Amino acid sequence: MSNPRQRLIIKVFRKFSNSLGPDALQFLESILDEHGIAQEDVETSIELIAKEYNKEDDATMKVSVDVLRRVYDSLQDRGERTHVERELIDPENHLFFIDAYEMPRWVWSQERGTFERVTAALTISGSADSRIASIRDRLNIIKQCVLRNEHFAPSTLPSRDRERLVTLKSTKQLLGRAGERFLLLGMLAHNKEGKLSTIRHALPDALQDEPGEGFFTDGCFVLVEGEYTEEATLEIIAIGQPPCEPREIGRSIYGHIDFLGKGSTSLLEDKQFADRIKEELPDVHFFCFSDVWLDHRETLPGLQKIFDNCVENDFVPKVIIMCGSFTSKSIAHGNARDIQSYQDNFDALADLIASYPAMARSTHFVFVPEIVIFREDLMSKMLRNIVGVKPEVKSEDLKRYLVQTILDQGHLCPLSLHIQPTLSDYDHTLRLYPLPTTLIIADKYDRYGLTYTGCHVFNPGKFVGKSLSWSAYKPAEMNSEELETAATTAAMVFQQGSALSDAKHAALTTTRILLYGDNEYPWSTSFFLWIVRLVTFSLLLRNYLVPWLLGLMTQHIRIRSISLRSIRGLYVRRGAHTLRVGRISWWRKGKVGSSRFTVKVDNLSLDIGKETKKPHSEIRKRPSRRFSLANLDPSPVARQFRRLVGTLFSFLDPIIRPIVRKYVVAMLRIAIRWLPAIIQALSFELQNTTITFADLPGTKIATEEVTFVASFELIESEPSPDTVLDTTSTENSTHRMAAWTTRLTDGFKRSLDNAWGKTRGKGKVEFKVFNIQGSMPLDREGKCHLRMPPLLSTYI
Repeated sequence: MSNPRQRLIIKVFRKFSNSLGPDALQFLESILDEHGIAQEDVETSIELIAKEYNKEDDATMKVSVDVLRRVYDSLQDRGERTHVERELIDPENHLFFIDAYEMPRWVWSQERGTFERVTAALTISGSADSRIASIRDRLNIIKQCVLRNEHFAPSTLPSRDRERLVTLKSTKQLLGRAGERFLLLGMLAHNKEGKLSTIRHALPDALQDEPGEGFFTDGCFVLVEGEYTEEATLEIIAIGQPPCEPREIGRSIYGHIDFLGKGSTSLLEDKQFADRIKEELPDVHFFCFSDVWLDHRETLPGLQKIFDNCVENDFVPKVIIMCGSFTSKSIAHGNARDIQSYQDNFDALADLIASYPAMARSTHFVFVPEIVIFREDLMSKMLRNIVGVKPEVKSEDLKRYLVQTILDQGHLCPLSLHIQPTLSDYDHTLRLYPLPTTLIIADKYDRYGLTYTGCHVFNPGKFVGKSLSWSAYKPAEMNSEELETAATTAAMVFQQGSALSDAKHAALTTTRILLYGDNEYPWSTSFFLWIVRLVTFSLLLRNYLVPWLLGLMTQHIRIRSISLRSIRGLYVRRGAHTLRVGRISWWRKGKVGSSRFTVKVDNLSLDIGKETKKPHSEIRKRPSRRFSLANLDPSPVARQFRRLVGTLFSFLDPIIRPIVRKYVVAMLRIAIRWLPAIIQALSFELQNTTITFADLPGTKIATEEVTFVASFELIESEPSPDTVLDTTSTENSTHRMAAWTTRLTDGFKRSLDNAWGKTRGKGKVEFKVFNIQGSMPLDREGKCHLRMPPLLSTYI
């Protein structure tokens, strides 16, 4: 006789439609004994082994000991790997786009009570059997979810709740039992006589009474309760949608089945990944657009405005989903002009995306005309084919009913085949079981976002009109946010002189208040005015004042704007060489590592010009003044001033110089001790670097990314003792003002040598170049005359 632990092991495997032999049962008990599994943890441990067993390709209904031992060994290896330091999640390794034509087909097996994979090749046309099987699968999936529901599944223990349970009946159980009440599950359809029926019995009064919540359409499965009559009809008392099964329940039972073809995960792994996503990827966003009419004049400017905001705020989404239709009018069959216009619109969109390298490099653009991210005018289609709905429903109720119906039916298109034909061999791609975490219904109806049974469903709205509507989805929170972008319009033109005068008066009044204020306003308004002043001054300082001051200081450097986070539009010209940089930014966390302060340079362009020497005759000479004795004899006042300064400097120099030198050497020593930490904390990244040569027209070297990381370590830090650095007399040299610069420079060099002393160190430089490309023209003989250093030539 089996003990309670053996019965529990058999029960767990029976849930996965597996049977255990004596050898397999003994092996599982030995595993539990070896690891000292407590009785309360036996079920979860055995369930994990059962799930992993059913993931194996050679798993059979009767558990094989060899396969079971292989599963146990893999679990042990996985447990050892968990002690290794966990790496951060890379979204690229967990982001998949499933092709509907590559998605495996799983059908319900009545014999095994679970899903079986179809290995036969799928076709577009399908077959009669596949059409019947697609509807049968919908029924069986809904039925097994209903039977597991708490209102239908009886408890094994006697209780008063058993009296409240309801039981499903088949149509065969209705025969000969007129006058009794029954609960049926079936699909609503019209029979040959045009009467509404479920399964094979007519429902003449099905929807005269008030139905339950949701849309009841031709082709959806419903629960009906009614009284069977002598005329072989069912007089309906109540009708409602089947209960929706939460994702956690479905995943706990069928977590070992790979419905998408990209690998299956357990419910525990899903929870662990969800927690890690919230912790490690809080800023990952998906943007979703619907009705992106590329031929509409406001669409591309609206997208450009959104892209500008993303790049300026370093807020680049991981995925951008664009749903059609991509044209506002239909394309006539065989009309070459419409087809060419359609292609030109996509070319314009491609050029717009390519003008933002950061987004083109790291963002996935998904274009969906139908399927997966479901693009369908579902609300209007369901309302056109509705059989019954609650009276006096509002717009918000319609949105909730639509979401409830789709999820309760477990299918994206719960309509009859004569209303919405589907590819029967690929009907499983429209299936919503197990329940997804998020569903996007790109509909022309008003946008919405709501959560039902743990599944978040949202409609991003139409990206058309004066207000361009779209949505942003955040995987870390499993929630969406409704967003709008005002369409770009032409500048307003004042046609009347009075209107122009009013505008000038308003502008002058506003400027006066901002500059001088007004004592008549309360303190809150004054505080607001100061905030506006500070913001305005910061914008002026960033975009105008600093670039203007830099232009006054030097003629070789120009910038477009500067802020605390970046420098934009840097232009440097020295001789014949020109350097242009689109943007220089810095932040704490970069690609190289989170502990470094990364300096990023975007769109660097270096033009190495050709140095040309001017002929000697063209060199401008300074006009020489006529020499006279007055040049040798300065004025008496100047002579006295120079003598006074020289005397004062000769007196103070021996006193002040040692003190200054001591503090300079001390500060330099502190800087030397901090040098390894500073070098360790810095890294540099160059994005989209281009080098051109004026001597070789058409020659170009381009790299996609260059990273530079260095580290430095002090081996010996022993400064040399303070010594007298300069014993030369300054009596005569100090009288000459031109000698001061030389003396300061030499003094600083000697102080630096004294600070270094015997300090030695070792360093490491890591220099990586990604995707380097070079091009140059050939001469008439097809030869290349470019001479490069050996190292550069080798890498190119």
